[in-house]
Amino acid sequence: MSENTTSNERKKTKSASEATCDIVDQLAMAEIANILFEPQQIKFFIRPANLEE
Repeated sequence: MSENTTSNERKKTKSASEATCDIVDQLAMAEIANILFEPQQIKFFIRPANLEE
């Protein structure tokens, strides 16, 4: 009985992880779209690298 419960919990965890990955992928694609369509935002990504050097 406990093995079934553990198995079901693993399935739920896996589903939650997959859902999180899907959301992260969507956010990443949105960020890429913002950079492509609004070039001014690229400056914010370049500046910190220049400051560290």
